[in-house]
Amino acid sequence: MIAQNLGYLKDIQTTQMKIEQTFSQLGGLIKHLDHKKMNYVKEENAPYNDFSESTSPRTETSSPLTKEDFKQVVANAPLFAIDLVVMNSQSQILVGERKNAPAKGYWFVPGGRVYKNESLEKAFERISQSELGFVVFRNNAEFLGLYDHFYNDNVFDKTTSTHYINAAHWVRLEIDNLPNIPTEQHQNYRWVPWHTIQSDDSIHRFSKVFIDELKKRWRHY
Repeated sequence: MIAQNLGYLKDIQTTQMKIEQTFSQLGGLIKHLDHKKMNYVKEENAPYNDFSESTSPRTETSSPLTKEDFKQVVANAPLFAIDLVVMNSQSQILVGERKNAPAKGYWFVPGGRVYKNESLEKAFERISQSELGFVVFRNNAEFLGLYDHFYNDNVFDKTTSTHYINAAHWVRLEIDNLPNIPTEQHQNYRWVPWHTIQSDDSIHRFSKVFIDELKKRWRHY
């Protein structure tokens, strides 16, 4: 941005895209090297998660749950997740149409569960990679707060409620599009002006809870 302001750079979007691609490649390399150091433990049942975050085997450092284990957790305990409030250079926020319950059919910000034995930093990198297609580091995002998400149903059926505790993080990008965004959790994506989210009924109310805090932060820019 400084180079652009000084007249040395005209196409900042292309340059920023290359930067994001480089971060993604570096993140993939780091992840690959980390995995080479781990001892994988094979399971009889494939690991299960409601956000389709990973199909990797369970490791000593991170533990996605089997389907039966996850059912028990949903029925008896809250889940902790990270929400990515991704904003592009036009001050628009990324939302996707959810494929799975709870909130199926609603437009929602990207996000995912934190696994047991997984640090917030590692979870942030994994979730951003699986949801956005490239790695975002947690120290490059702004924490917007913790929010309760109470649902009457769950990913398995409509008889058991789901309780999420979500840590919302504001991720600012100097690009307008994400060409390689994954579609495991959402079937469509769109950019919405952040100041119109509150009035958009197609966006789930839990993807609006952070707006007041975002307004406070926006005053500093």
